[in-house]
Amino acid sequence: MVILLLTTALAASAQDFVGSAPEWVNNPPKSVRKFYGVGVGTSTTPEMAEEKAKMDAKTAIATQAGAVKVENIKSDKGVTQRKIVNATLSEVKMVKKACM
Repeated sequence: MVILLLTTALAASAQDFVGSAPEWVNNPPKSVRKFYGVGVGTSTTPEMAEEKAKMDAKTAIATQAGAVKVENIKSDKGVTQRKIVNATLSEVKMVKKACM
Protein backbone atom coordinates (compact mmCIF):
# COMPACT_ATOMS: atom_id res chain seq x y z
CA MET A 1 0.00 0.00 0.00
CA VAL A 2 1.39 3.39 -0.94
CA ILE A 3 0.55 6.43 1.14
CA LEU A 4 0.86 9.96 -0.23
CA LEU A 5 1.12 12.72 2.32
CA LEU A 6 0.30 16.23 1.14
CA THR A 7 1.08 19.04 3.53
CA THR A 8 0.29 22.70 3.33
CA ALA A 9 2.48 24.61 5.74
CA LEU A 10 1.52 28.20 6.35
CA ALA A 11 5.05 29.44 6.87
CA ALA A 12 7.20 32.23 5.51
CA SER A 13 10.06 30.01 4.39
CA ALA A 14 8.19 27.23 2.59
CA GLN A 15 9.71 26.11 -0.66
CA ASP A 16 6.84 26.70 -3.09
CA PHE A 17 4.44 29.61 -2.63
CA VAL A 18 1.03 29.82 -4.24
CA GLY A 19 -1.37 32.75 -4.18
CA SER A 20 -4.35 30.73 -3.04
CA ALA A 21 -4.98 27.18 -1.92
CA PRO A 22 -4.74 24.69 -4.79
CA GLU A 23 -7.87 22.66 -5.65
CA TRP A 24 -6.45 19.50 -4.00
CA VAL A 25 -6.42 21.22 -0.60
CA ASN A 26 -10.22 21.36 -0.45
CA ASN A 27 -10.76 18.28 -2.59
CA PRO A 28 -7.88 15.78 -2.13
CA PRO A 29 -7.54 13.02 -4.73
CA LYS A 30 -9.21 9.69 -4.00
CA SER A 31 -7.86 6.24 -4.72
CA VAL A 32 -8.57 2.67 -3.68
CA ARG A 33 -4.81 1.97 -3.39
CA LYS A 34 -3.53 5.18 -1.79
CA PHE A 35 -4.39 7.52 1.07
CA TYR A 36 -4.12 11.28 0.66
CA GLY A 37 -3.89 13.72 3.55
CA VAL A 38 -3.79 17.51 3.56
CA GLY A 39 -2.40 19.28 6.58
CA VAL A 40 -2.49 22.90 7.66
CA GLY A 41 -0.20 24.38 10.27
CA THR A 42 0.22 27.89 11.60
CA SER A 43 2.86 29.18 13.95
CA THR A 44 5.16 32.11 14.56
CA THR A 45 8.06 30.03 13.22
CA PRO A 46 8.17 28.32 9.81
CA GLU A 47 9.61 25.11 11.27
CA MET A 48 6.80 24.71 13.79
CA ALA A 49 4.14 25.52 11.16
CA GLU A 50 5.56 22.77 8.94
CA GLU A 51 5.61 20.23 11.79
CA LYS A 52 2.00 21.05 12.67
CA ALA A 53 0.98 20.67 9.00
CA LYS A 54 2.71 17.27 8.79
CA MET A 55 0.97 16.06 11.94
CA ASP A 56 -2.39 17.31 10.65
CA ALA A 57 -1.91 15.47 7.33
CA LYS A 58 -0.77 12.27 9.03
CA THR A 59 -3.82 12.36 11.29
CA ALA A 60 -6.05 12.76 8.21
CA ILE A 61 -4.45 9.68 6.65
CA ALA A 62 -4.74 7.65 9.85
CA THR A 63 -8.41 8.63 10.08
CA GLN A 64 -9.00 7.26 6.57
CA ALA A 65 -7.29 4.01 7.60
CA GLY A 66 -9.52 3.76 10.67
CA ALA A 67 -6.64 4.15 13.10
CA VAL A 68 -7.84 7.23 15.04
CA LYS A 69 -9.82 7.16 18.26
CA VAL A 70 -11.50 10.38 19.40
CA GLU A 71 -11.99 11.10 23.11
CA ASN A 72 -13.88 13.97 24.70
CA ILE A 73 -12.25 15.23 27.89
CA LYS A 74 -14.40 17.26 30.28
CA SER A 75 -12.85 19.87 32.56
CA ASP A 76 -13.78 23.10 34.33
CA LYS A 77 -13.07 24.97 31.09
CA GLY A 78 -15.40 22.84 28.94
CA VAL A 79 -14.96 19.82 26.69
CA THR A 80 -11.74 19.23 24.78
CA GLN A 81 -11.49 16.73 21.95
CA ARG A 82 -8.35 14.59 21.77
CA LYS A 83 -7.37 12.37 18.85
CA ILE A 84 -5.35 9.25 19.60
CA VAL A 85 -3.54 7.91 16.53
CA ASN A 86 -2.37 4.30 16.36
CA ALA A 87 -0.81 3.94 12.91
CA THR A 88 2.54 3.50 11.21
CA LEU A 89 2.99 5.24 7.87
CA SER A 90 5.39 3.85 5.28
CA GLU A 91 6.31 4.73 1.70
CA VAL A 92 5.29 8.35 2.29
CA LYS A 93 5.71 10.94 -0.45
CA MET A 94 5.39 14.53 0.71
CA VAL A 95 4.49 17.57 -1.41
CA LYS A 96 5.11 20.93 0.26
CA LYS A 97 3.15 24.03 -0.68
CA ALA A 98 2.62 27.26 1.21
CA CYS A 99 -0.49 29.40 0.96
CA MET A 100 -0.15 32.91 2.28
